[in-house]
Amino acid sequence: MTVVRDTLAEIAEMDYISQVLIVDQDGRWLGGSPEEEQATLGASFVYGLGTFSRLSEAANMGDFKHALIVLSDGIIFLASLGTGRVLGIVAKPEVNRGLVLSRLPFWADHLREALG
Repeated sequence: MTVVRDTLAEIAEMDYISQVLIVDQDGRWLGGSPEEEQATLGASFVYGLGTFSRLSEAANMGDFKHALIVLSDGIIFLASLGTGRVLGIVAKPEVNRGLVLSRLPFWADHLREALG
């Protein structure tokens, strides 16, 4: 689990990243931001997770690897970690989207391998 904590900490230290977490397909917190901060993710992340699932079904092409959801007050990056787990990154609008998107597949692969 050290690899998971280190990877999540690396992401969280980037400029304009508000929160980073891993949730299961039901939206239950599995790791990332401290548990007491879970409530601050609120409806935005749950909405994003539901959207991720619906987009995957609607595409009729299998599962999405990652998604970007732009909201008026921030951005949600989602990446599938397999077996019903999703990496969620909540960022402020000023975040360097290209940098996060370019590193997202690496982080997802790294976390997927560490989680087994």
